[in-house]
Amino acid sequence: MIENFRPKTVENTMRSLRYLQRNGVSLEERNTFREWIRNSRRRGVLDRTINTYIKAYNRVLTYRGDTKIKFFKEQHSLNRPVASQDDYSALIKAARSYGYTKERKELIIEILFKTGARLRELSELTLDAFEGDTAKVIGKGQKEAKLFIMPSVKDSLRRYMKVRVSKGTMKLFTNQVGEPMTYDGIRQEIYQIAKKAGIKFSAHRARRFFARYLYNNGVDLEGIRILMRHTKFDTTKEYIQMAMDDAIEHVRKKELDFKESRICVHPYSIKRPGRDLNPSHELDRLV
Repeated sequence: MIENFRPKTVENTMRSLRYLQRNGVSLEERNTFREWIRNSRRRGVLDRTINTYIKAYNRVLTYRGDTKIKFFKEQHSLNRPVASQDDYSALIKAARSYGYTKERKELIIEILFKTGARLRELSELTLDAFEGDTAKVIGKGQKEAKLFIMPSVKDSLRRYMKVRVSKGTMKLFTNQVGEPMTYDGIRQEIYQIAKKAGIKFSAHRARRFFARYLYNNGVDLEGIRILMRHTKFDTTKEYIQMAMDDAIEHVRKKELDFKESRICVHPYSIKRPGRDLNPSHELDRLV
């Protein structure tokens, strides 16, 4: 059952299942889980939270060969948090202000903003993953994929490799004593950089920025979907959606306001394709 999942996924699933069992849900009787769902909704628990537990319970049902329980449709905000190019500049500046760890911190920010890597993928990068302008990663569902490495990211990688400390590990990111950094360790490092930059930031905000950056620079939806490693187009479309405030600002800059026209245009004064209007003739003359 667990061989196709990452250790972190297994850990989160077991935590969710233990919580359900403590609250009277039997893993053998799905009706007890349905009752828990009804009670949770009465208490005002968000559908998003309930879906987390449905996902865990469905893994048990899949293992037994039973029919899965349907997820609730979540209400998504139009103002999904997304990083900006100003955020990138502030984070890079903050990363470079550190001492002997500045090269590592700078590389983390560069990879997040310029490859669209998930935090989990970034934390598991290895030295042998890099080949030319690509890097192999293991994405969701243990699927192998590739990141495109921009020249500026390669430059940052070279600077980091000159100061990298290692005790023989193949993991790309190591701490000050040469041991591989954990997922939580890298997440904490990102938090510290953002705090020093004075902005709210997460790895997923940079991932959304990368998708929009590609779209705004002419990359088609199929290309973005592949680079973001999405299985569904709907997910890609959601990533490149303009935030409501951004859309309003876009219209504001275009100055699209208009007023009623004072010019009366006669319908027969409009030239139609393929015909030449001649006022001396009763009918249009073909050209």
